Amino acid sequence: PLQSSAAVACEAGYFCPAKSPTHLLCPPGKYSAASASTCLDSTAGHFTNAGQSDVTMGTNQCAAGFFCEIGAKGSIHKPCAPGTYVDAGVNGPTSCLPCPAGSYCAGGSSTATKIACPAGYYCLSGSATPTKCSPGTFNANPGGTTAAACIACTAGNVCTQYGLSAPDNQCDAGYYCIQGASNSQPTVPAIGGMCGIGTCLLYTSPSPRDQRGSRMPSSA
Repeated sequence: PLQSSAAVACEAGYFCPAKSPTHLLCPPGKYSAASASTCLDSTAGHFTNAGQSDVTMGTNQCAAGFFCEIGAKGSIHKPCAPGTYVDAGVNGPTSCLPCPAGSYCAGGSSTATKIACPAGYYCLSGSATPTKCSPGTFNANPGGTTAAACIACTAGNVCTQYGLSAPDNQCDAGYYCIQGASNSQPTVPAIGGMCGIGTCLLYTSPSPRDQRGSRMPSSA
């Protein structure tokens, strides 16, 4: 007589449709518990490879700097946009946070990989790249959080370029620079101007006069 085969429970990571003669592997982005007739989408914040169970899916947390929406597949994770960052296990782009002020974040950044704003720049919250200090200013310190980190070029000196961490020149002989000068022959009264004969004080010493680096006209 013919022998009947006993039904075998479907394994976790597989699914067994009704009357199926065999079990079928859950594809990437899906998972199942034992005895499942269908596979479910991987949960937000996690990803799955083929044949994953409800238990093993929990170990596949989305990597830092990336997010995993419902149904995320093995190696296909979406990076947080430039200017944002996140640590492991988040479920969507809204979970990516603005990069903290004083740092900037390339795409796919995390707490460990966000970059400190360098000297000569400042970084507002949500910065994807640092912003250079303007000519006439400089910033000697890293980690600048606002434009106020860029200070006016010091007396007797000139800041001619974007992104300076220190003044890059001195006021020309025959001119004086009070502060904020972006060229060596300033003409704006609040910033500097041309000396009269023998009337400019050297920034580092009262004499000799009319040399490079003068900071102000003398009252003498």
